[in-house]
Amino acid sequence: MTGKQAVIDALSLLGRNEQRGKSPDITLLQGCMTALNCIYADLFCLCYDDEFIPLFTFDDKVNLPKRVLHDCYVYGVAFMLAQADNDFEKMNRFSKLYNLKRAKCTSVKTIKNSFLSERDADV
Repeated sequence: MTGKQAVIDALSLLGRNEQRGKSPDITLLQGCMTALNCIYADLFCLCYDDEFIPLFTFDDKVNLPKRVLHDCYVYGVAFMLAQADNDFEKMNRFSKLYNLKRAKCTSVKTIKNSFLSERDADV
């Protein structure tokens, strides 16, 4: 998924399909690139330990696992776009949805015993 497709999907979630079949000129929409990169950085750091590289153009590919990309990312972008439009009702709705979906994206990779040191464990 590219940044452009994520914005189009987010606008669809927000009910902004006024152009009927035509892709909106997302470069004119306030806050699109900021919304894409804020949510991308948040989810990227959740999924990977690598250094985050933001999107520079709307045609750049978003590097997230498919389940995170399609189930969570677009909702976060919709939340940020609603915030940029000062649409507080939709901002609150998509903020809640994004946070619920984001919580499902976290997974425990290792469990470390933090109660006992290795020396105490042998006793």
